[in-house]
Amino acid sequence: MQFIRNILIIGNTEQLNQELEVSIKHITNKVKVKIVKDKSSVSTALQDNKINSVFMALSEYSDSMYVLKLLAMYKTKTNEKLSIFFSSPNFETFQMIINNTDFDGVEVSPWPIDVDGLSQKMVDTVFEKKMSKQVITKKNKKVAVDLEFIQVFVQATKKTLEEMGQVTGLVHQKPTYLNLMPKPIDAGISSKIMIHSEYFTGNFYVIFPEAAFLKLYESAVMEECDEINEENQDFAAELANIIYGQSKKVLSASGLNLDMAIPSIHTSTKIEGDTVIIIPFESSIGEFYIAVAPGTL
Repeated sequence: MQFIRNILIIGNTEQLNQELEVSIKHITNKVKVKIVKDKSSVSTALQDNKINSVFMALSEYSDSMYVLKLLAMYKTKTNEKLSIFFSSPNFETFQMIINNTDFDGVEVSPWPIDVDGLSQKMVDTVFEKKMSKQVITKKNKKVAVDLEFIQVFVQATKKTLEEMGQVTGLVHQKPTYLNLMPKPIDAGISSKIMIHSEYFTGNFYVIFPEAAFLKLYESAVMEECDEINEENQDFAAELANIIYGQSKKVLSASGLNLDMAIPSIHTSTKIEGDTVIIIPFESSIGEFYIAVAPGTL
């Protein structure tokens, strides 16, 4: 999963390049913008980064054709989705490109450029026309939640349980508010991780009913246990550490580095936060939950 997207701007009009970068980052901080001024630096930029979208505005026809061919080769080699936007400050080059070339997936923009309009189009394409940061309103309060960030932890939880405890049939349900759950959650033990980043600040919980936790413990450690005790509680902390480590690895690959975190263990149903989002899971060990409490530490 790619969390941070990369946009490449290729052009020798410095003011336009800067205006586009500012406009894109005004829409979202989940995009890194790389600017190159001529064709000679394009190959290096493509080799060093996974590029999601490109805007090209070169004056010379030969330079434009060279870069378009590089981009076509990049798409073929990586088999990645790449949106390409083209324009040119040179009207003759602009006309020659749109009349004499046939590159799939290239969107032509007239000159002068509508900077804000183009920026929004590029952001829409890399996020498939929807931004993942949503605002949850409850009790006259607004809490910004980056659902893609939370999804990283959901996937890390599934991966960890599958690998550590051979848990199968993992299916998560639609997120809901804690106070709207049809019945109180059964929290035999929970691991809490405190997260602070520019994309999410709050507490992340992995919550197991006692029976589910003991089944997971037995499968992972190969040791039977009749109850949660001081000895097997350490396993819950280890589990949270691995989930956090898996999440850090995914986010780091996109350029986002999280701080080290020490999980805390709880044997009560208390979840801190005015707004608590619960994601129930069904699995071979039974039901368990993930909880997210945005905005609290």
